[in-house]
Amino acid sequence: MKHIIFVLIFFSSIKCYTQSGFIQAYDFGNPGFGINNTLNINDTIYLTGTARQQDSLFWCAYLAIIDSSGNLIGINYYYLVDDNIGAALNSDIIKTSDGGIAMISNSFQRANPILIKTDRQGKLEFIQEYDVSEKPAPAVHDILIETPNGYMLGGSLNQGNNLLDISVVYVNKKGELMWKKTYGEKDWSENGTSAYLMAENLIMIAGGSGYPDPKGKDNQTRSNVIFIDSLGSIVKVWKSEVIDTFNKLGGGWIEFEPISAGFLSINIRPKYLPYLPLSDNEFQTILQVVKRDIAFNIIWAKEFNDKIEQNWGFNRLFDIKLTPDSGIIVVGKRIGNLNDPMYHTYTTGWMIKLDKNGKELWSRLDTLFYFDNGLQDHQWTGVNVLSGGSIVSVGYIDLVYFDLPPDSTRSIGWVMKVDECGCIIPGCNTKVSTNVEQIFKDIKIFPNPARNILQVNAGGKYDIEIYDMTGKRYYVQKGNENNVIVTINSLVSGTYIIKLIFENHIAYNKIFVKI
Repeated sequence: MKHIIFVLIFFSSIKCYTQSGFIQAYDFGNPGFGINNTLNINDTIYLTGTARQQDSLFWCAYLAIIDSSGNLIGINYYYLVDDNIGAALNSDIIKTSDGGIAMISNSFQRANPILIKTDRQGKLEFIQEYDVSEKPAPAVHDILIETPNGYMLGGSLNQGNNLLDISVVYVNKKGELMWKKTYGEKDWSENGTSAYLMAENLIMIAGGSGYPDPKGKDNQTRSNVIFIDSLGSIVKVWKSEVIDTFNKLGGGWIEFEPISAGFLSINIRPKYLPYLPLSDNEFQTILQVVKRDIAFNIIWAKEFNDKIEQNWGFNRLFDIKLTPDSGIIVVGKRIGNLNDPMYHTYTTGWMIKLDKNGKELWSRLDTLFYFDNGLQDHQWTGVNVLSGGSIVSVGYIDLVYFDLPPDSTRSIGWVMKVDECGCIIPGCNTKVSTNVEQIFKDIKIFPNPARNILQVNAGGKYDIEIYDMTGKRYYVQKGNENNVIVTINSLVSGTYIIKLIFENHIAYNKIFVKI
């Protein structure tokens, strides 16, 4: 397998003053691990997602805490007794009014929303699952906001005939169910994707609607917003004009960010290619960032096209945030432009910065893994901005090996921190391509298991750190070069992570066992 960090950056001239960043993968010793979203509190970074721990049959939720340099502070895991926990991409994590943390997930088989409430350090206060249907039905809930009297959980519920309705669950501060409702229009598929507390008794839920033509020739989409009060009664509804899948503007809201006198939203719609049979499922994903005023009139729209016309829906944007310099950051994934007949199996993390008028300032594509015979699906699913302007994106990478057994397939989380110019190292060139394939290829750490010493063979200059599986650091050795012997006599028997940190802030992690 090849390990590659591949970076392309394009930007116009702007000044940057923030600190160096990093890009690295995380699994904290779990055979399955994904990061779905992030929260920043006083420049401490909180990560949430799902993991499958060693010797466990169930996937669980977790809350990991890292510092602004990417070092693990702590991690906590949260289980259901009789089901896996799954989380949608960009599932919400929020800071609560009592200083704690709240996260939303879903039970895998029952497809019910789950609310997880913890203190600031991740200590569990309660985990509660809510039945949203009398019978199991496909559903995804990824919206979470706090109100003065409780929490609103939202998403979508399949009501039959593959048509979705917006689903809302309202609970009190103890997690006790107060009410649950669905909202939808006959023959339309309604999807709730994001929400905002507009006033003490007014909640705005945004999303998209689709009218699926059974013959596949007249599919239509639109954006829609509903306003409800704290009892779930509809106060107001706004729906955009109905468009077909060949028009330029429109489509459902994926995520939105309130701004002064308006809203910024990510819009998505499929564009079917009329000269290809629909059975081939050939379509292009059209992505937009749209600015609207308070009455939802479009002020400007920035569309992102791809030279690869048939992108199979792989191009996506998942999250949007504002920056201190009045910029706009959006993140997602983009299909890789490789000279490879299987290029659709290769995607890159995609980050874009716009100015307040929608002009693109820079964008970057990032990849940690590439191998010849398999699927590498890199995606940024969440983004946040630190107090100094640095940008932190999080996500996960799916790795599928076509020529290896199915149990070799795995997911890995990854995190990147860049400055406001999109640079890991301040002052990067306007076009940078960094390939550390050879660095990773030449690294050898042995023996494993080890008793007294570890031999580290690596080219270049690097620092060494050793952590246990809770993130506690036991060993630091700086200024290493080439081949180094690490003495581990003082470590008790167990599983550890050795981290090599190179000069360009690229980190390599390997698990080893001390016997």
